[in-house]
Amino acid sequence: MAPVILDGLPAELPDLHPELREMVTGDILDMLGQGRLDAAVIAIDVDLHRTAAVPMFDEPLVVLTAAGHPWAGRTDVSPTELDDQPLLLLDEGNCLRDQTLALCQRYGSQPPVAVATTLSTVTRMVAHGSGVTIIPEGALQLLTPSSEYGIARFGDESPMRRMGLVHRVSSSRGADFAQLAELISRLVKQADLPV
Repeated sequence: MAPVILDGLPAELPDLHPELREMVTGDILDMLGQGRLDAAVIAIDVDLHRTAAVPMFDEPLVVLTAAGHPWAGRTDVSPTELDDQPLLLLDEGNCLRDQTLALCQRYGSQPPVAVATTLSTVTRMVAHGSGVTIIPEGALQLLTPSSEYGIARFGDESPMRRMGLVHRVSSSRGADFAQLAELISRLVKQADLPV
């Protein structure tokens, strides 16, 4: 999603100079609360700690596998099947980790195979056959070379994460942030990202 925002915002809002950072959700919410960030785009399926959220779109989650994995190409995966796979996760505090754990119950009895700090590290581990992971479908376009990966989709009700623009409840710029959220949603849909 970041490339879509970087490419589209300057044409629409030339005076806006966004500062993009990849951070864990807790740190983002802390910085918003301290006034060190004006707004942020995050998955809003979490406790937002006195933060206002403008919902933008739902993003489907998929299972990323190595290219030769038996699940590659499947479109009927059940979340309960994740319990039998070596699961690779992101570090604590990352909302994608929490969403992955919400899909399966294995963490209570079996720890994940590996935990990594960045999504790029996790995806490289998947490509090398270390396990599977859950990623937003929109992130698939960033994987290169794509021939190293397989994709498995969930069956009947595909899990989603709700993305939104968050800001301090006390901000006087709520209307501006609502317009920005609308613009980002439009840019994402125009880029044909799966939402």
